[in-house]
Amino acid sequence: MDLQIPGFRNGGCVAGHHFAGHTELLAKLTGARDSVMILAHGDFRVSHVTTHIALEDVPKRATPERMRRAST
Repeated sequence: MDLQIPGFRNGGCVAGHHFAGHTELLAKLTGARDSVMILAHGDFRVSHVTTHIALEDVPKRATPERMRRAST
C-alpha cells in the first residue's frame, strides 16, 4: 500500500496546508497524537526516527524515547 501524496510539498503549501510533509498532514487529519514514517517492501520494514528536519537537527531529535517509539 502506498500512502504518499504526490506533489504535496508544492501543492499542499499553496493550498494552505502548512505541514512539513504528508506524514504530519495524515496524523493531523486522523487525530493521531503521534506518527512515524514507515517504508515497506515485502517483509522488510524501516521506521524513521525523525522526519522532515534538517540533518543538523537530527542529534537533538534522535532521543532514546523517539527511537523506542519508532521501533515498536
